[in-house]
Amino acid sequence: MGLTVLSLFDGMSGARLALDDTDLEIDRYYSSEIDKYAIQIADKNYPQDTPYRLGSVTELESGDIPESINLLIGGAPCTNFSFGGTRKGMTTECEIEITTLKQYLELKAEDFEFKGQSYLFWEYMRLLHELKPEYFLLENVKMAKKWKDILSEAIGVEPIEINSDLVSGQNRARNYWFGKLVDGKYEQITVTPLQDENISLPDIMDELEYKEHIEPFKECVRKNIVRDYDKIIASDKKIFVCECTSGFQDNKVGLKKSPTLRAGNSFTLGMKGGTIRRLTPTEWERLQTVREHYTEGVSNTQRFKMLGNGFTIKVISHLLKNITTQQSFCPCCKRSL
Repeated sequence: MGLTVLSLFDGMSGARLALDDTDLEIDRYYSSEIDKYAIQIADKNYPQDTPYRLGSVTELESGDIPESINLLIGGAPCTNFSFGGTRKGMTTECEIEITTLKQYLELKAEDFEFKGQSYLFWEYMRLLHELKPEYFLLENVKMAKKWKDILSEAIGVEPIEINSDLVSGQNRARNYWFGKLVDGKYEQITVTPLQDENISLPDIMDELEYKEHIEPFKECVRKNIVRDYDKIIASDKKIFVCECTSGFQDNKVGLKKSPTLRAGNSFTLGMKGGTIRRLTPTEWERLQTVREHYTEGVSNTQRFKMLGNGFTIKVISHLLKNITTQQSFCPCCKRSL
């Protein structure tokens, strides 16, 4: 028997992509997502999963799923944790910090408004407690120790930190909480180390001139990058941040590794053969180790957004390969035998 999976914050079904790269057999893939463009791409690539898309995680009840879940997986929204974001963590609009699932459920029942989206971690925890899957995997950004400790205390295991630069031309450090249910409690799964594939940003770039030009953006490049080009090369920096005054923020050049791809920053730049230009959606797919052309079918803006919000597929598949593939599952309750 195969696995029954629930993917929260499913996006474009990156977890499904990662599972395809393992030997794990999937019986059913349930997913929770609200972004219509990400769902469109997921439906295009995995039409067999369309009947099992469950909508918003805040409205999802454990009773909506008529069978036991073997694997719960998801990357909870990170903006309020990220060092590049607000760093406010999980709070209400009136600045009450949320540090336990019990507190969150009480505040939710009292119709408190929550700030940002990172509080949705507690919805992941709610379903983890209610469904008690045999395995779980949660991804999130590097964050302040205070919030990392709160998440780890709630989950019951410590995170594994992995940088996608081991398998990609992108610098993308993430925390992964990965556990297995043993005697009613979750224990951390031991993971074999990822091997460094020594991939640099130019390795994944095409030899082409990117034709989509935006005049203020070009002016930013001319003023802030080209004039310092020799200095950048001489210093051998991994990343150079362009201070852009044209209205576009966080424009960056990667000489060895791309900066972290993220939603809202489609102006990441790359250098190859002396040419500095924007990266294409296909190059973003490669940096996230998503199979090429997977995100085609929506605008480039939406492709950049879902890729920036998504998993590095090779990292997720590496973790999932540590699930014991020799297990057989009870056909009635899907628990391992």
